[in-house]
Amino acid sequence: MRLVNSLLCLLLTLAAVPARAQEYRPADESQRPEGGGVKILPDQFLRGFDPVTVYFPDNAGPGKQSADDGAKLLKVVPSWPGQWFWADRKTLQFRPAEPWPALARFSFEAGGTRKILTTMMSAPSAMSPQPDSTDLRPFRTLTLTFPQALPLDSLRKMLRLEVRDLPGLADSPTRVLKDWTLSQLPRGSQREQAVYAITLEEDVPEGKQLRVNVSLALGDEDKVLWVGRLSTRPAFHLQQVQCGRSQFSLTGGASTPRDMALACGNQGDLPQLVFSAPVEGLSLTSLKKLVRLEPAVPDLHYQAYGSRVALRGRFVPDTLYRMRIGAAPIHDDSGRPLRDPGELQVFFHLDFKQPFLRWMQGTAVMEAKGPRMLPLQGYGDARADVRVYRVDPLHPGLWPFPNRPIVINEQSAPPFPGEEPQVKPTPGYIGEDELTAHIRLLGTPLVSTLVDLPLPKRGGTTTFGLDLAPLLNPVVGKVRPGTYLVGLRRLTGAPERSYVRVQITNLSLSTVEERDKAVFFVRTLDGAQEVRGARIVIEGQRRVPDPKHKGDYLQEAFTHELTTDGTGRATLDPQPTWVQLQRVSVRNGEDILVLDPREAPASFANNHWSPSSGWLEWLSQQTPPPPNDGLRGFLFTERPIYRPGEKVYLKGFLRNEVGGDFVAPEEAKKYELRVDGPGEQVWKLPLSFTALYGFSAEFQEKDAPTGEYYAVLSEVRTGQTLARRKFQIEAYRLPTFEVQLSSPATVRLDAPFKVKAVARYYAGGNVAGQPISWTVTRRPYYYVPKGREGFLFASSNQFAREGQSRAPEAMTRNATLDDNGADEMSVNPALDLDGSARIYRFEATVTGADNQPVSAAQDVKALPPFVLGLKLPRYSDKPFTLTPDIVAVGVNDKLVKGQEVLVRLYKRIWHSQLRETHFATGEARYVTEQEDVKLAEKTITTTEDKPVSPAFELKEAGVYVVELVARDKLGRVQTLSADLYVGGQTPIAWQKSRQGVFGLTPDKASYKPGETARLILQSPVQEGRALVVVEEPGGNTYTWHDVSGGKAVHELAIRAQHVPNIPVHVLLMRGRLGEGDKDDSRYRPQTLGASVDVKVEPVRNQVLVDIKHPETARPGATIPVELTLKDDQGKPLAGEVTLWLVDEAVLSLAPEATLNPLDELIKENARGTTLRDTRNSLVGKLFEQEETPGGDGSEEEQQGSGKRVVRKNFQTVPYYQATLQVPASGKLTVQVPLSDDLTNFRVRAVAISGLQRFGYKQTVLRVRLPVLVQPQLPRFVRQGDRFWGGAVGRVVEGNGGPGSVEVKVSGPADVQPLNQSVELQANRAMSFVTPITVQNADVSEPQSLKVRVDIERKADKAGDAFEVQLPVLPDRTVEHFAYFDTLKAGNTPLKPLPEPARPGTASQEVAITSIPGVLEMISGLQYLADYPHGCLEQKLSQLYPDVAMAAVLRDLGVRTPFGKQIDKNVQRMQDEMTLYQDDQGLMAFWPGGPGDVQVTALAVEFLDGARRAGLKVDEKIQTRAVEALKRVLRSTWPGLVQEWRYNQQTAALRALTRVGALDQHYLVDLFQLRERLDIQSLADLASTMLAQPSVYRTNLEALRNELWDSVIIKLNKGKPVFEGLKWRRDAWGYYGYLGSRPASVAAVFEALIRLSPEDARLDQLRDALLSYSNAETGFGSTFENRRAIGALALYLERAKPAVPDTTVTLSSGGTLKVDKNTKTARATVASDAPLTATVKGGPVGMRVEAQYIPATPGDKVTPLKQGFIVSRSATWLHADGSEETRFDDASGEVKELKVGDILELHTRIVTEEDRVHVALVVPFAAGLEPLNPELANAASDAKPSQADSLRPAYVQRLDNEVRYYFLQMQRGTHTFHFRVRAATEGSFVHPAPWAELMYRESIRGRGEGLRIIVKGEHEK
Repeated sequence: MRLVNSLLCLLLTLAAVPARAQEYRPADESQRPEGGGVKILPDQFLRGFDPVTVYFPDNAGPGKQSADDGAKLLKVVPSWPGQWFWADRKTLQFRPAEPWPALARFSFEAGGTRKILTTMMSAPSAMSPQPDSTDLRPFRTLTLTFPQALPLDSLRKMLRLEVRDLPGLADSPTRVLKDWTLSQLPRGSQREQAVYAITLEEDVPEGKQLRVNVSLALGDEDKVLWVGRLSTRPAFHLQQVQCGRSQFSLTGGASTPRDMALACGNQGDLPQLVFSAPVEGLSLTSLKKLVRLEPAVPDLHYQAYGSRVALRGRFVPDTLYRMRIGAAPIHDDSGRPLRDPGELQVFFHLDFKQPFLRWMQGTAVMEAKGPRMLPLQGYGDARADVRVYRVDPLHPGLWPFPNRPIVINEQSAPPFPGEEPQVKPTPGYIGEDELTAHIRLLGTPLVSTLVDLPLPKRGGTTTFGLDLAPLLNPVVGKVRPGTYLVGLRRLTGAPERSYVRVQITNLSLSTVEERDKAVFFVRTLDGAQEVRGARIVIEGQRRVPDPKHKGDYLQEAFTHELTTDGTGRATLDPQPTWVQLQRVSVRNGEDILVLDPREAPASFANNHWSPSSGWLEWLSQQTPPPPNDGLRGFLFTERPIYRPGEKVYLKGFLRNEVGGDFVAPEEAKKYELRVDGPGEQVWKLPLSFTALYGFSAEFQEKDAPTGEYYAVLSEVRTGQTLARRKFQIEAYRLPTFEVQLSSPATVRLDAPFKVKAVARYYAGGNVAGQPISWTVTRRPYYYVPKGREGFLFASSNQFAREGQSRAPEAMTRNATLDDNGADEMSVNPALDLDGSARIYRFEATVTGADNQPVSAAQDVKALPPFVLGLKLPRYSDKPFTLTPDIVAVGVNDKLVKGQEVLVRLYKRIWHSQLRETHFATGEARYVTEQEDVKLAEKTITTTEDKPVSPAFELKEAGVYVVELVARDKLGRVQTLSADLYVGGQTPIAWQKSRQGVFGLTPDKASYKPGETARLILQSPVQEGRALVVVEEPGGNTYTWHDVSGGKAVHELAIRAQHVPNIPVHVLLMRGRLGEGDKDDSRYRPQTLGASVDVKVEPVRNQVLVDIKHPETARPGATIPVELTLKDDQGKPLAGEVTLWLVDEAVLSLAPEATLNPLDELIKENARGTTLRDTRNSLVGKLFEQEETPGGDGSEEEQQGSGKRVVRKNFQTVPYYQATLQVPASGKLTVQVPLSDDLTNFRVRAVAISGLQRFGYKQTVLRVRLPVLVQPQLPRFVRQGDRFWGGAVGRVVEGNGGPGSVEVKVSGPADVQPLNQSVELQANRAMSFVTPITVQNADVSEPQSLKVRVDIERKADKAGDAFEVQLPVLPDRTVEHFAYFDTLKAGNTPLKPLPEPARPGTASQEVAITSIPGVLEMISGLQYLADYPHGCLEQKLSQLYPDVAMAAVLRDLGVRTPFGKQIDKNVQRMQDEMTLYQDDQGLMAFWPGGPGDVQVTALAVEFLDGARRAGLKVDEKIQTRAVEALKRVLRSTWPGLVQEWRYNQQTAALRALTRVGALDQHYLVDLFQLRERLDIQSLADLASTMLAQPSVYRTNLEALRNELWDSVIIKLNKGKPVFEGLKWRRDAWGYYGYLGSRPASVAAVFEALIRLSPEDARLDQLRDALLSYSNAETGFGSTFENRRAIGALALYLERAKPAVPDTTVTLSSGGTLKVDKNTKTARATVASDAPLTATVKGGPVGMRVEAQYIPATPGDKVTPLKQGFIVSRSATWLHADGSEETRFDDASGEVKELKVGDILELHTRIVTEEDRVHVALVVPFAAGLEPLNPELANAASDAKPSQADSLRPAYVQRLDNEVRYYFLQMQRGTHTFHFRVRAATEGSFVHPAPWAELMYRESIRGRGEGLRIIVKGEHEK
């Protein structure tokens, strides 16, 4: 057919060529090869459209014309389309119609001559990665793109893959690759280029080049046509050295000579090292090994960024530096070590800088009674010209002065008279030009002189101070305050003077900013004394009402004045009318301190000082609520983990904390309860309160993804999260037993110890005789004994031996549990030379009789033989006799007898000295040295009953230290020391404070309400004033203390409202102490800060809960549970209790958060006070500092676990009651029914009493039977599996003896029932299994096996039985097949399935109707119902037919997917809508996305349809959406997409018309613009106007005509046929607006039905719409189906077509009948046999949809490549410990595993282009148990060795498969990994993995299946 078509095309083309006046003569017409005989050319190769020419020796043809018999004269084998023609009488030529295919051979025979020609290869048109790519990371997959498809086998012969060492030259070592795979990626059409993926067996390593050689042709494989080169990155190496603009490459290992030294310039550039990759974890030590500089550079350090490392330090200009480079332990960001660069050297030098001089700041505050120095920085200048003006500090023309100097050009003239700048009456922010003009108008300065500078003697940039005292004192006085402008001009350079503003004052201002006010304190600088009567003036702008325009406001200047009281304090309340603060001044006589609010004093908060802005601006804002008041929530689930589909019980409480007390919150509608899941999924839950403001809810989702979930309680108005609880949804098997490890919690380091493992069944009894494996690891530990209040203890690591510690190592051991289910593991720490404390971690894994492993882990602390302890008072207000308590505590926390301890008493003194720092920061620093003077020494011996207390006399105030020294039996020393403070008249020296913070220490760790806390101010200054600020719940309190002798104490009474803490702050102020010679920081006035949180215990918020019940019970019984509530005094309490039971087994699978409400309801009281002080902004005395560049000079960075009842009712949570009311007696008894589980249940109760008290308690209930049986089954099975299934039986109580076991199985299985007599053994689990083969079954309904097992002990008839349902799954993906047909009277065979179906798996649904369009509607509805995923538009489209068209569909007999629960579905949809609605009210496609007009319009139509159907509608959602659509119509609305603006506006108008909110003006305006509308929006405009036909009669007539004119109908064989529409648009798209041709036809059809209901042409439009439908997907996408179904429903509602009586009898026996009452009939046949339909009446339309499993079993499925390449391999970890192996899935292969073997499954997916919405499904065999490392009882081997290469949006880890969902998947190869364990014996299908696009299922891929046999005791 291909040949015929090509020839026909060629002939038609030739025939269409018109005759020309002169025939074309090719230029080579006369050429002929030499020699006689028949010649065929070309000689060897063919490419493209090459012709083949035969030269005959004699005349053989008629001359130049077509050769009708050419195929006979020149035979082409195999045949190929083309034309034969005679070039002349001796020359016959064949020209191909299609290009010759590559890699093929053709035989040409003519005149007895035969020649074989080979088609040449076409070079690849593309390669990925790009050819000649370099610096690639190791890779193993690449692609080649060819112009046309090539045979795989032939192409493989053409490819030669080589790996060469870089640089990849001919003489480089070369290795030819043999093991690689070649596969073709799917392509959309035959015209597309062909892409082939090459996958190597292993990655191309670093430093290599992969060469892909493409050969010329078959037979010429040795000739290379094309070469592609891909080079991986080389080893990590040092590439070059850069300095300034100079650089030198080190790649070749060369060095720079001295005369070619790198010039770094004079711009401050320093050397940089450039590496080949980013550097990771670089340290100064390793850098110094790499680089050595001569001469040495002081303060050498570095800055690393990416692959560059810049050297920093004190480099000197005009010095030649030599950099020696050598090997160093440096690594890149991939962990690769740096290649040894060899011994290299590089020379470089720095040039001199240009002289300069500049101010360091634009403003300065100085002391009136202290040094007055201005900071300068410069280089080279010897003198400078200085001028000083005394100015009005409040002059508006000089305010505000910027924080940078103002530069004046002194050669330009000042403003002349009349040009002066305006002086504003009030301060306002002025520009720099205006400020400059005011400075130019200054008169003669007070001071104008030349000053000497210290710069000439300095070699680098120097910072120093210009002393103003000798300049000002002679002209204004020595200590006189004032404000000055100081101007500085260089003697060379530009004629410019730089001015700064200087304030000289003796005032300081402290501010304490509370929540609702600001408190000011004015103090003197020199003595920190209060200043009474000082005025604090605040100036700015405020808002006042506009008298001319009501409701508007004007701004006016204001001045607000405060006066300090006797303590120097003034208070400022909130000022809501203030708009802007412009100036704050403190005035005391002539002394005025002026502050700019924009340059606020440093703030002290959270115990540190920091710069800040926005000073006092918050006073004009709304007063915030108290920071520690607010809503407090507690939320919990009844357990931490669930299986997919299980119900989650949520419970919680809500309180509003006000002033430290709990009060009731607002009504429930103010809050929201939701569940946040993986993939940004959200579920909203109903919320209502109990009497005590508790709440409860349930969450259950059938197909929820696995992973982490969060239940969230939030406030609706603010969105604030009030409570949050995490839980997990994972597929898991509930363990039947637990493993417990027992050992001493602590052991001695000098003796061996043992850990015992005991495995016990939850249902009672020991796990005896089962295998156990041990793993022991260790880690360091720092230990402090607990339980001895007030004691300090020595470090547990003092016995460590330096250099003797060992790296952690694992110890392993395998054993068998004894008859008691126990085993022991021994460890001897004494064998380790290292004596430091450590933790041993023991992990024990026991495998049960059902082959299911359970793990447990326990930590054991190994500690020194003793630890010294010391208790002594930390504070005394006067000297006393000290009697410290001294103990030696052993590893058992008991006192050790007979340990000798040396006790020493010291007095501690600090000395602070100024020293030059070892790195450059521009200033010297103080170094504090500590001296301990020994006063006494005693030796004591410890006792075992009480501490030993030697006496020491303390005679004076000070800080004392008690030191303990002791040795163990090996002579190792342990020491401990503690200090204490003694008050009195003697001055105290504390450790010097750092960064403006000092110590504030409570005398106890915590307090109870009613106690008094004593806070010790550890003042580093001897004399000063301290302001203590306490953040009480009702507002701050202020207390001043005099600090004398470096000590002060503040007492604080503790109240209940202080729970759990109360913040306390202190500002400590001191005046000037004098002047220093090298630094002024210890002398100048200073303010220090301190903060502390005083801890308070919540004893008044606790309720004590008690639970009483029987210790044991039988399954299914009902037991009494008694609850008791009491307060902390033992008095009964009434309240609410949440009571539930939960299986202990499930609690072992995941960690659980707290169940105690107080842990989350009581929050730490946050600090809400900010303190400021101007004292620290002073410029004191300055000293010369030469600049040293960058860094802090640090040498190294710090380094950083009767009748038997069949048990059917199995429940993890058999009882849950969210709210039980406990009466005032404090007691309540409830009857609790139990499930059929044999296990231990945790009985749990969470209680609340009143609004203040909360509590929690749990106990254990044991459910037992004397003889029991538990399932030994896989989680599921598949059709075609054979497995050994049954149960594990045990004797729990009594003796063993004769018994019987019976196993029954019903369902699709072949099984020999097991009924046998057994000898039961006490304390032994016995396995009873029988082989079961799963048969094929109908896949249209869920299938399962019912397994029942009975066991009985004959002696006393004690026994047990259970019955479970075991799911039966298909062994491969279920296939779907659907089609339409028309049946006429008589017999009609129906279409067979497209491939053989497996017997018993197929079902066929047949639907008939005689009404055109109904079957297409059914297809569309089925597509919407089955749509697996969806954005908001898709979800609304799914429900819309059931909401808006239910009556029509019901009348037609069409079943709707959501009709039975439409009210619940609509409510769920409305709950979800709030997540999609943005701030403007528009709905988005996805939660959190941008609002979309079309989706919003659809939502409004959906809600209106729901209202018309009588369903409840959320008015708030609809109102916001309607208002948003109204805004869309405005011409100023910016959100319209230009290309689709009219479609968006039409959609908005259509929706607004539906709800009666239309503005007619917009509709008329759009009608006037209708020429710009495409056909879909034009039709929607007509449908909109039809809402008021009388108003728009003329408009509708015009629209009717235009719409009919757009419909193209032509006659075909005399019948009118729809040809198309005048679309009015070239193309449709999905961005901006959802539009398409099917949707447009539906829109026109709908409009014309309303406009011309009687027009016969509607039938042609109907048929046109139906032509877009198919039986499987309806009309296409969700929005196309919605539009089409809506139009058809309207048509059929009005058409009222007649339905003739028709009966269809199927060969299966089913009968379908349609008539006027039954318009649609359906029948389902569970068979794959071809059906025959016998029709009486008719004709009738039919739709058949079949579901089936193909006959090919799942283990023999072959790969499918239609857009994805999916494959799977496995790493095989053998249970016997042998070396792991690896295999790839291969169709039909069988892999034999042993029970306990582990497979790590590696699934690979390859896509050649970027994809969106991808699903990857990886099933696994039923005999394999998935290992989930997220479970708490999982062993360490559950975690895969490799991480997934791409993070999915979310994952579902199910019992039978793992599903990965991706919102985006980039082109390339992606791999995913998880582990499974062989657990069930038998033979199982291991189905193929598969992937598909979720919204385009035709793009898919599938791997290969295989069969896995698990061998064990029964399967041999």
